[in-house]
Amino acid sequence: MILRAATRQDFAAAAVSFLCLACIILIILIKKKCFPSTRVAASRRQRRRFPNPDEHRAGPESTSQTSRGGLASAVIRCMPSFQYKEAITDGCGREIAECAICQFEYRKGEYLRRLPNCGHVFHVSCSDTWLRMNSTCPLCRTSVMYDAEESVSMMAQLERERPLGYRSGRSDETTHDPELGLEATTGNL
Repeated sequence: MILRAATRQDFAAAAVSFLCLACIILIILIKKKCFPSTRVAASRRQRRRFPNPDEHRAGPESTSQTSRGGLASAVIRCMPSFQYKEAITDGCGREIAECAICQFEYRKGEYLRRLPNCGHVFHVSCSDTWLRMNSTCPLCRTSVMYDAEESVSMMAQLERERPLGYRSGRSDETTHDPELGLEATTGNL
């Protein structure tokens, strides 16, 4: 009788241990399946943020978007910029006082870029760095690619702000981009 009691306790302890071990293994398998390794995920994020500059490309960038999701430098340079002189307001009349990317306040004389489809404003250097890796606004994630229908009102507003480096008429000093409908003067910025 004493032997049977000990065997039952040993069996119960072994069963509990087996169930705990099975649960732990199941949790580990689910975690690996549903949540990829932190090291692998970090490596993927690193590759997305800092693409390999030696990566082979099939020739000059002929499209407006690069293979890594950002915009081509030529497209970024075609986006209007202007010099900060006085307070800027958003569509609701609120003053925009700082760059949402670097968190520094705008100062007179700094060059800013207003993105065409959403109207958000950033320092030129901040927006250019962002747009080389992304094709969306860093604030609202709206595509910054020129869309003729959506950009008509923005182009009118940009014309009123008289952006530096762009003219509405032709000149010997300008290069015309018919796709974007802008002419960029050389030598500015």
